[in-house]
Amino acid sequence: MNRIPRWLGLGLAWLSLPAYAQLVPLWPLPSPDTTADNAFGAAVALGDQYAVVGAGGARSCGPASGAAYVYRRLPDGSWTLEATLQPNDCAPGRFFGRAVALDGERVLVAAAGEPYRTEHTDAAYVFVRQSDGSWRQTARLTAPPEAQTGAFGAAVALEGERAVVSTWGDPGRRLAGAAYVFEHINSSNWQLVATLTATAPPEGPWPGGAVALSDGIIALAAPSYRYDRSSAVLIFSRQVNGNWRHEATLGGIRDFNPALALQGQDLLVGERLGGRHSGGRIRHYQRRGEGHWVLVETLDPPQPYPSGGFGATLAFDGKRVLVSGFDEQLGLDFNVDRVVYVFARAAEGWCFWRRIDPGEKAFGAALSLHGAFALIGVPREASPGAAYLVPLDTVRCTP
Repeated sequence: MNRIPRWLGLGLAWLSLPAYAQLVPLWPLPSPDTTADNAFGAAVALGDQYAVVGAGGARSCGPASGAAYVYRRLPDGSWTLEATLQPNDCAPGRFFGRAVALDGERVLVAAAGEPYRTEHTDAAYVFVRQSDGSWRQTARLTAPPEAQTGAFGAAVALEGERAVVSTWGDPGRRLAGAAYVFEHINSSNWQLVATLTATAPPEGPWPGGAVALSDGIIALAAPSYRYDRSSAVLIFSRQVNGNWRHEATLGGIRDFNPALALQGQDLLVGERLGGRHSGGRIRHYQRRGEGHWVLVETLDPPQPYPSGGFGATLAFDGKRVLVSGFDEQLGLDFNVDRVVYVFARAAEGWCFWRRIDPGEKAFGAALSLHGAFALIGVPREASPGAAYLVPLDTVRCTP
C-alpha cells in the first residue's frame, strides 16, 4: 500500500517563505494515475479519518471518464490509498470526480461535464465504506426528468443524512440554476425533498454554481458570469415542518462566480474583484436571527495586487480560513503562480497567519480543512496533478 509517513512524506517539500514565516511542510498524497491532464486535485475533501481527491480527467474507462481516490489515516498518523472510486455506469467524457464531498464514511462525487452542456447527462454518486473496508456505490442522484435548471453536478455538499447538488445557471437561455436537496431514507434510497432556486432577472445574476451546507442552512451562489456585473448569494433555511425557505439574498458581490464556505451561522463569500485595486477580498457574514444576515468583517490579502484573484477558492472550519489568490507575479507575462493565504480567528477578529507559495499556477485550485490539516489540490496542465496535506496545528493569532 502507498503510505505517507507522519513527517517524511513521499517527495516531502519544504516551502521557502518570507523571513517572517516559518517553513511549511507539504505532504503529497500518492496518486496511482501518473498520466498528464488527469485533473487529480481539482476537487478535494478532508475528514478526520479519510481524504478524497477527485480526478475528473482520469482515463478510468475512457478519456475523461474520471475517478475519485479515498485515502485513510492510520493509527500512526500515516495515510494510505484505500480505494479508487468509479461509478457503475462509468463512461468517457463524464468527468467523474469534478466535485467531491465527504462526511464520516460517506462520499458524494459529481460526474459533471462542461457547464451548459445539457440538463440530464450528469449525476452525483453516493459511496459508503463497508465493514470489510471496501467502498460501494449506494445511490445515483439526478435532477427530475422535467427539470429546466441547467447542467447537474456543478457543486456538491454533504452533511449527515443530507446531500445537496447544484446545477449551473444558463445566461444564454435565461435559465436559473438550482440546488437539489436529497435526504437519506434507508441504506440505498435517497429522496429528493426540495428544489431551491429563485427567478433570475433578465440580466441575472443566475442561481447555481457553488453551494454550501451547514446545520440546516444552505447557501447557493447566483453568479453574474460577467466581470462588469455583480453576483449574489441566496440563503435557505430548513423549517420545523421540513420545508426549506428562502430567507435572504446577499447582493452586490463583485465576483462573476463567487466561492462559498459555511460553518454554522458564519458564511464566507469570495469576492475576487472587490477590495483595493480590485485585488479581491472575503466577505464574512453572520446570521443574527432568522433571515437576518450581517456583514461583520472583510478579509483582505496582506498585499493586494491588481486583479489578484484573492478569494477564488475557500476553505473554512470556523476557526481558520484558507484563501487562494495570485501573487505579485500576476503583472508579468510569465511564471504566474497561485498561492494560499492562511488566516486565524480570534475574539477581536481575523488575522493573517502566513502565505503558502510553492510557485505553481494551479496551486490551491481546491481547498479543504479539517482538524490540524489542510488539503490543497493542484490540477496541473500537461502533467499529473497533485494533492498536498499541510499541517496547520500551529495556526493562531499572535500579538
